[in-house]
Amino acid sequence: MADVFISYHMKSAGDVAQRISVALEAHGISCWYAGRDMEIGSFPGIAKRAIDDCRVFLLILNQKSAHSEHVKNEAALAFKRYARHEPIDFLIFSADSSRLEDDDDLEYILVRQKVLDGFPLDETRIQTLVNQIRRIAAPSGE
Repeated sequence: MADVFISYHMKSAGDVAQRISVALEAHGISCWYAGRDMEIGSFPGIAKRAIDDCRVFLLILNQKSAHSEHVKNEAALAFKRYARHEPIDFLIFSADSSRLEDDDDLEYILVRQKVLDGFPLDETRIQTLVNQIRRIAAPSGE
Protein backbone atom coordinates (compact mmCIF):
# COMPACT_ATOMS: atom_id res chain seq x y z
CA MET A 1 0.00 0.00 0.00
CA ALA A 2 1.89 3.09 1.24
CA ASP A 3 5.30 3.67 2.80
CA VAL A 4 3.88 5.97 5.51
CA PHE A 5 0.63 5.70 7.44
CA ILE A 6 -0.35 9.11 8.83
CA SER A 7 -2.41 8.95 12.01
CA TYR A 8 -4.07 12.21 13.02
CA HIS A 9 -7.28 13.85 14.17
CA MET A 10 -9.09 14.57 10.92
CA LYS A 11 -10.80 17.85 11.76
CA SER A 12 -7.97 19.49 13.67
CA ALA A 13 -4.92 18.28 11.70
CA GLY A 14 -6.17 17.40 8.23
CA ASP A 15 -4.27 20.32 6.72
CA VAL A 16 -1.06 19.20 8.43
CA ALA A 17 -1.49 15.63 7.12
CA GLN A 18 -2.02 16.97 3.62
CA ARG A 19 1.05 19.24 3.76
CA ILE A 20 3.24 16.43 5.05
CA SER A 21 2.01 13.95 2.44
CA VAL A 22 2.66 16.43 -0.39
CA ALA A 23 6.21 16.96 0.88
CA LEU A 24 6.87 13.22 1.24
CA GLU A 25 5.33 12.27 -2.07
CA ALA A 26 7.51 14.88 -3.80
CA HIS A 27 10.39 12.59 -2.73
CA GLY A 28 8.73 9.40 -3.96
CA ILE A 29 7.52 8.29 -0.54
CA SER A 30 3.90 7.19 -0.66
CA CYS A 31 1.49 8.10 2.13
CA TRP A 32 -1.88 6.91 3.35
CA TYR A 33 -4.15 9.12 5.39
CA ALA A 34 -7.85 8.77 6.05
CA GLY A 35 -9.01 12.14 4.76
CA ARG A 36 -7.78 11.33 1.28
CA ASP A 37 -7.48 7.56 0.98
CA MET A 38 -10.59 6.04 2.47
CA GLU A 39 -14.11 5.60 1.25
CA ILE A 40 -16.98 6.46 3.55
CA GLY A 41 -17.85 3.43 5.68
CA SER A 42 -14.63 1.55 4.94
CA PHE A 43 -12.44 3.11 7.61
CA PRO A 44 -11.68 0.32 10.10
CA GLY A 45 -10.76 -2.37 7.58
CA ILE A 46 -8.86 -0.23 5.12
CA ALA A 47 -6.99 1.61 7.88
CA LYS A 48 -5.88 -1.70 9.41
CA ARG A 49 -4.63 -2.95 6.03
CA ALA A 50 -2.75 0.32 5.48
CA ILE A 51 -1.10 -0.02 8.91
CA ASP A 52 -0.25 -3.66 8.17
CA ASP A 53 1.52 -2.61 4.96
CA CYS A 54 3.28 0.63 5.95
CA ARG A 55 6.95 1.04 6.76
CA VAL A 56 6.50 4.14 8.95
CA PHE A 57 3.69 4.96 11.36
CA LEU A 58 3.57 8.75 11.66
CA LEU A 59 1.43 10.27 14.39
CA ILE A 60 0.55 13.93 14.10
CA LEU A 61 0.17 14.72 17.77
CA ASN A 62 -2.09 17.56 18.86
CA GLN A 63 -4.64 18.17 21.58
CA LYS A 64 -7.41 16.33 19.71
CA SER A 65 -5.34 13.38 18.46
CA ALA A 66 -3.95 12.79 21.95
CA HIS A 67 -7.47 11.83 23.03
CA SER A 68 -8.81 10.27 19.82
CA GLU A 69 -9.98 6.67 20.10
CA HIS A 70 -9.23 6.15 16.39
CA VAL A 71 -5.64 7.36 16.87
CA LYS A 72 -5.21 5.11 19.90
CA ASN A 73 -6.51 2.12 17.93
CA GLU A 74 -4.20 2.90 15.01
CA ALA A 75 -1.20 3.22 17.34
CA ALA A 76 -2.10 -0.06 19.04
CA LEU A 77 -2.31 -1.86 15.67
CA ALA A 78 1.07 -0.45 14.63
CA PHE A 79 2.60 -1.44 17.96
CA LYS A 80 1.24 -4.95 17.50
CA ARG A 81 3.33 -5.20 14.33
CA TYR A 82 6.36 -3.96 16.23
CA ALA A 83 5.78 -6.55 18.96
CA ARG A 84 5.75 -9.27 16.28
CA HIS A 85 9.16 -7.98 15.09
CA GLU A 86 7.76 -6.79 11.78
CA PRO A 87 9.54 -3.89 10.05
CA ILE A 88 7.85 -0.70 11.22
CA ASP A 89 9.21 2.57 12.53
CA PHE A 90 7.33 5.15 14.56
CA LEU A 91 7.61 8.92 14.33
CA ILE A 92 5.62 11.44 16.30
CA PHE A 93 5.27 14.97 14.93
CA SER A 94 3.98 17.36 17.58
CA ALA A 95 1.77 19.95 15.89
CA ASP A 96 1.03 21.94 19.05
CA SER A 97 2.08 21.97 22.69
CA SER A 98 0.51 18.56 23.38
CA ARG A 99 2.63 15.77 24.83
CA LEU A 100 2.24 12.01 24.88
CA GLU A 101 1.79 12.32 28.62
CA ASP A 102 -1.56 14.02 27.95
CA ASP A 103 -3.15 10.58 27.45
CA ASP A 104 -2.12 7.50 29.42
CA ASP A 105 -3.11 5.00 26.70
CA LEU A 106 -1.19 6.75 23.94
CA GLU A 107 1.80 7.35 26.19
CA TYR A 108 1.92 3.66 27.14
CA ILE A 109 1.98 2.58 23.48
CA LEU A 110 4.45 5.18 22.20
CA VAL A 111 6.53 6.19 25.24
CA ARG A 112 9.85 5.12 23.72
CA GLN A 113 9.36 6.93 20.44
CA LYS A 114 11.06 10.17 19.49
CA VAL A 115 8.83 13.23 19.28
CA LEU A 116 9.75 15.78 16.61
CA ASP A 117 8.78 19.37 17.34
CA GLY A 118 6.47 20.58 14.59
CA PHE A 119 5.12 23.67 16.33
CA PRO A 120 4.74 26.24 15.04
CA LEU A 121 4.33 24.49 11.72
CA ASP A 122 6.64 25.79 9.02
CA GLU A 123 8.51 24.46 6.01
CA THR A 124 11.73 23.91 7.99
CA ARG A 125 9.97 21.61 10.46
CA ILE A 126 8.20 19.74 7.67
CA GLN A 127 11.52 19.31 5.83
CA THR A 128 13.15 17.95 9.00
CA LEU A 129 10.37 15.37 9.23
CA VAL A 130 10.70 14.52 5.53
CA ASN A 131 14.45 14.00 5.95
CA GLN A 132 13.89 11.64 8.89
CA ILE A 133 11.34 9.60 6.96
CA ARG A 134 13.50 9.53 3.84
CA ARG A 135 16.29 7.89 5.86
CA ILE A 136 13.85 5.18 6.93
CA ALA A 137 11.55 4.63 3.97
CA ALA A 138 13.05 6.13 0.84
CA PRO A 139 12.67 3.97 -2.26
CA SER A 140 15.86 2.15 -3.15
CA GLY A 141 18.19 4.11 -5.32
CA GLU A 142 17.31 7.52 -3.89
